Parts: sequence; C-alpha cells; structure tokens
Amino acid sequence: MINFWDPQSNEYGVKAPEDERDRRLREIIGLDSWIAESVYRSWVEPSFAAADKIVVLITPLSVQEEPIWKKMKSVLPVTAQTRSARHSMASTTC
Repeated sequence: MINFWDPQSNEYGVKAPEDERDRRLREIIGLDSWIAESVYRSWVEPSFAAADKIVVLITPLSVQEEPIWKKMKSVLPVTAQTRSARHSMASTTC
C-alpha cells in the first residue's frame, strides 16, 4: 500500500516522508500487477505512466457530498442556519 500519510505517526495528518512514499510507489509499480486508487497528485504520475488501464469514476456531486454532510451533522449543532444551509445544498445537488 502506498500511503500519503505516515502510518508510523501517532498523530493525524502527518505526511509520510517523500523519499519513503516515492520508493514504495516505485516498488509497487514494478510488480507484474497492481491497482492504485487515489485522488490525482503529481507524485503518483509514475503510476499513470506504468498503468495498462486507467479507470475514472465520476460520481454525482450529491454522492460526493454525503460524507461531508454526515460529518457536519455529527460535529455541528443543528441550528436554523445549518438546517437552511443543508437544505440549500441538498436541493442544488439532487
């Protein structure tokens, strides 16, 4: 597995050292078969060059936003303002 985040860190949001991340990417794309799943970042360009096939999944915006709304719901108190914002966003994405 190629990890942008440092799996050795005990803290959230700590990036993996670039040299280690890049070494691991080179190691994986050197294998006979592999699958990479990622949001595009320039550091994964070697995997695009080495890929036999690239599949792009385009999901509806409402599907992409669903985890964001769930997170907001669990973090923010429900007020008239947040309820109105949720309704506005939901109606524009359906």
